[in-house]
Amino acid sequence: MPQSEILKPLKDERLYRHIELENKLSVLLISDAKADKAAAAMDVNAGFFCDPEDVAGLAHFCEHMLFLGTKKYPNENEYSDYLNTYGGSSNAFTSGENTNYYFDVTSENLEGALDRFAQFFIAPLFTQDSTDREMNVIDSEHNKNIQRDNWRKFQVTKTVSNPNHPYCKFGTGNLETLKKHPDIRERLISFHDKYYSSNIMKLVVLGKDSLDTLQSWVSEKFVSIVNKNIPVPRFNTFLPFTPEYLGKRLELVPIKDTRTLDIGWPVPAQHSLWKYKPCGVVGHLLGHEGEGSILALLKKLGLAQSLMAGVMEEGLDYSNFGVSIGLTEKGLENVNQVIVIIYQYIKILQEKGIEEWIFEEEKVLKEITFKFLEESQAADYASTLAGWMHTYPREHILSGPYLFYEFDSALVNEVLKSLSPNNMNVTVTSKSFQGKTTQVEQWYKVNYNITDIDPAFIKELENVGDNNELFLPQPNPFIPDDFSLLQPSAEHVAATPKALVGDNWTLWYKFDTVFGIPKAYQIIDLITPLVYTSPEASVMASIFCKLVQDSLNEFSYAAKIANLSYSFLNTKEGLRLTIKGYNCKQDILVQKVIEKIANFEVDPERFYIIQEQEKRGYKNFDHDPPYGNCLYETCVALESIRWHVKEYQVVCGEITLEQMKQFTQDLFKTLYIESFASGNITIEEAKKTINTILSVTKATPVDPESLISFKHVLLTPGKEYIRSVPAYDSGDKNSAIEVYLQMGPTSTEISALLDLFSQCVSISAYSELRTTQQLGYIVWSGRKSEYGVLGFRVIIQSDQYGPDELDVRIEKWIDSVEKLITELSEEEYRDTVNSIVITKREKFKSLKEQIADWCSETQFPRRQNFNRREEEAVYIEGITKEALLDFYRTYIKKGGEKRAKLSTRYYASNHPAQEESPDIIYIGDYKEFHKTATFHHNTYKVGQSKPAPENCF
Repeated sequence: MPQSEILKPLKDERLYRHIELENKLSVLLISDAKADKAAAAMDVNAGFFCDPEDVAGLAHFCEHMLFLGTKKYPNENEYSDYLNTYGGSSNAFTSGENTNYYFDVTSENLEGALDRFAQFFIAPLFTQDSTDREMNVIDSEHNKNIQRDNWRKFQVTKTVSNPNHPYCKFGTGNLETLKKHPDIRERLISFHDKYYSSNIMKLVVLGKDSLDTLQSWVSEKFVSIVNKNIPVPRFNTFLPFTPEYLGKRLELVPIKDTRTLDIGWPVPAQHSLWKYKPCGVVGHLLGHEGEGSILALLKKLGLAQSLMAGVMEEGLDYSNFGVSIGLTEKGLENVNQVIVIIYQYIKILQEKGIEEWIFEEEKVLKEITFKFLEESQAADYASTLAGWMHTYPREHILSGPYLFYEFDSALVNEVLKSLSPNNMNVTVTSKSFQGKTTQVEQWYKVNYNITDIDPAFIKELENVGDNNELFLPQPNPFIPDDFSLLQPSAEHVAATPKALVGDNWTLWYKFDTVFGIPKAYQIIDLITPLVYTSPEASVMASIFCKLVQDSLNEFSYAAKIANLSYSFLNTKEGLRLTIKGYNCKQDILVQKVIEKIANFEVDPERFYIIQEQEKRGYKNFDHDPPYGNCLYETCVALESIRWHVKEYQVVCGEITLEQMKQFTQDLFKTLYIESFASGNITIEEAKKTINTILSVTKATPVDPESLISFKHVLLTPGKEYIRSVPAYDSGDKNSAIEVYLQMGPTSTEISALLDLFSQCVSISAYSELRTTQQLGYIVWSGRKSEYGVLGFRVIIQSDQYGPDELDVRIEKWIDSVEKLITELSEEEYRDTVNSIVITKREKFKSLKEQIADWCSETQFPRRQNFNRREEEAVYIEGITKEALLDFYRTYIKKGGEKRAKLSTRYYASNHPAQEESPDIIYIGDYKEFHKTATFHHNTYKVGQSKPAPENCF
């Protein structure tokens, strides 16, 4: 099929071709002459819905096993080793009706990767040894999810659904569901033989080679996948939620202190209605946040803080529409009132209908979005498209998910008719149900209640009255209408960002000459010492940002759905305002946001609501994944000034309204502004934003000496440090460790050596510590860069082993690395070098991606080297294997002359800590540790230092 028949975004220069092989495998080929990375993905139209009734998790287990050796490539690390050698990566996921596999690799090595990938679907080995071991990985994956509320709520929802539909299944599986079958290997083989048929698979291949070359590779390598001519598995005999499984109220006890209301309705299956998207239109209105919306009224009444609406889950033959609301304390006490308001809005839609102009407005916005769609990472793109190929005809594979094609009021009315009180389930999640439940879910041990919704309340909802405070949105004033590209003066067009410096501001500016889209980004740091002088100040800064966004929400929501948005966040140095999106109406949003920030008045009721929300957020930090909390404790130990979340938990509830008002008044008395502007924006417009801020705030220049100096601990070479932390969540049985080996201040040489070393050993760490030793599901190694200080780290989260044992295992692996590098052939070594050089020189896929890289140079620690990646690539090209071994022996190997090790150990209650050793420095009170520590000082001083002359206009 000619590539011109596939509808593409405006700037998409790639060539597309859709083919079908002899075995009925459907393939989308994408030729991108500029691609540094190639990618491929296979989506199999079978997932855990196909699990046998007695083997929960078999589809997921099969997904894992395909990575562990094939008949043609029996070494279970062959696929991952190949990808790693050539700068690639891989992943996969299993859902109810699909299993999706994908990878990326340097473009020159696509053919070899495809050959290995194809064997997943032709002749996997399923060896007994790997089968026995990988069951433990499945179990570890499940165990890491047991304390995660999203998994817990989803499983309860499935538990109370129709047991005759496979939606109810436990899709992940665990050791209990798998190991009890002595013939589990045979069951795996049988599952693969039954469902892995080429006629229900979709393949996407993206590379820099021609379409003809890609087609020849695919035809040669994938045609051997057996076509069993099976029908796509369908599950339409029953629905997940039939009348006997509706009309229920669930009450769930969460792990985190959250309060949510979820209302769900089964609606007509939407899979085949992609041209009309009736649920998209209804979801747009129910989920609207502007004036007259459900959320606007709920916030006015102090009942809710957030709302989202739309199709929450769907398959080929079913769709579940939902409204999910983040409740306040008052909202939790008045859940029925919240539900009534939702039905009052639904009544408006049912009685008045949805006018076609609303659909047409959405249609225009989606057309604009698709027209100016930017590239994404190759592997993500391939994976997404492979899934979409099951739904959209070939000419609409790219556009189908985005575009609204035709308005059909009858289909919209069918959806609205389904949103009836007798067709719903209600789920309320709150800690207040603790100790008051009667049911326990089997796999995640969730405490819950299930009761029938009161028939009297159903009748009340069927007869709700009108509410004058609810009405449909007005036409959106932020729909972009000017897509012309600006023409700045030649003196302001440069290859890299350049700085313009004023009395109390620095503007970094780069007009986009690469992507050619009518969008602009302005990232503005309002630097003030007041935001991080104490834990109280840090909390108030966070509350202030949330209050501002809360007060602007009705106004800014229209801009947001027109792809013009802002964010306002507190940092350690101040407050960061980011404006991004289509540039033609950006000045309207900028002016409004700045005026609100500068003249903000604290509303008492909103302050108390957001303060309580903030307090719960700090408390909920305790229930974050253990490996994340472990990484956090490393940062706390190594940063000169870092208020701990435990301090926030103490002070947040003690902040008074008067303190908050005073903080707001003082916040902008003095400022230094650092701004980064890029895209379709002139330097004059960027300067206007800065001048507006200074004019409206009336801020005077900040005293540079008043600004906090943030520094990073330099560990002493030859010393070993341990930071031991008992798990915040006593109910989580996962421990974690981060072993951090510090190199010191960044330099081109150390950075290049570190990146090359990390690339050489990453697959070894994963395969040895995770696959072979089964230490945990989460295993990762690589570079760590903070405050301009470099290091190498290994991270493991484990439900089987405590941090002390994990440290021993990591050290043994580190000791084995010398042999690994030594035994690399010259060809293997050069291949690894070349792959990382290619990655360093990889072109940015989007304006957003490019700006993020540049901002990492202009923002703290302000290294301001926009040629860093190329300098490191050149250096890497000259690194010999012996030089790499010297680096390893100096910084990584135990006993190395400059080895400085910090082991942060996060202990679950079932993993006790070992006794302390006199040879180790223990970091208990990190503030006391900082009093005698040596620090790396950042030489760039805000308000005093100037960018290098070559970086200035």
